[in-house]
Formats: sequence, structure tokens, C-alpha cells
Amino acid sequence: MRFQPGTPGAKTAQLRVTSDAATSPQTVGLSGVGITPGLTFLPVALNFGNQQLNTTATQSILVQNSTGGPVTISNVVVGGSPAFALTANTCIGATLPAGGFCVVGVNFRPTTLGAHTGQVTFTDTAAGSPHVVTLSGQGLGAPTPVVGIDAPSL
Repeated sequence: MRFQPGTPGAKTAQLRVTSDAATSPQTVGLSGVGITPGLTFLPVALNFGNQQLNTTATQSILVQNSTGGPVTISNVVVGGSPAFALTANTCIGATLPAGGFCVVGVNFRPTTLGAHTGQVTFTDTAAGSPHVVTLSGQGLGAPTPVVGIDAPSL
């Protein structure tokens, strides 16, 4: 017998066995919980906002196994703008047990003005692979200094 629910949530059923025995039919109660297979990414997108040129901001992505069994993450790569880079990656090569998690850090260090976009792509054994977390940020120039002249008595 196999339990393979089509939707998440609690499921119940009965197995009825009919025979020529005096106690026939006999029933056995069955129950299980269907879960949504896959990985959960928190957050699903990183927005670094405004960042001064040649300075670094770091944010993290928490990856949690929301399946009922182990999931192996074989690769984690960053793409898009070269202003984004991975750091502190505990996910690549990890096999996460049910409910387990790992963390990927992402640096944003713009060297050019304007909008920057990218993505972190996770290749794994969970349903829906590969999974993508989007990245965005804005490179800003150095603030313009304010210069004042105080000439009390000319």
C-alpha cells in the first residue's frame, strides 16, 4: 500500500477487507498528512536598495527543506550584474533533511551607477528545480559635498 496525496493537508481513508470469514468485512483506519514538496526561500527576492559605489552591503537567503525527505543542493550560482557575489554559502553540496536549512550570503558592491539586477540559482533534487531568487540594487555616486563660505566682514 502506498500513500500519495494529491494535495497538502490531513487525509483519512479506510481499508476494507472482505472475505468468507465470519467477521467479514473488516476495516482498518488509515491516515496521513500531505505536504507541499520543495524548498522554501526566505526571502524570495533581495532588494539592496541604494548603495554607494565601491561599498558593500550583504544580505542572506535562508533555504529550508519543506519536503518529507532529504533534498540535495548540487549547485548555487549567481548571475546577472557583476556587482553581486556569493559569500558564506552553506548550501552547495548540502543534503538537507526534512525541515533542515542552509544559508547563502549575497554581497552587493556596485562599481557603476544605476540599476543592477541578478539572480541566485539553486540546482537541487526538490520539485521545480532549478529555483531562482532575484536580486536588485541601485549604484549611487558619492554624495556631493556642500561648501559654504562665511565672510563676516568683507
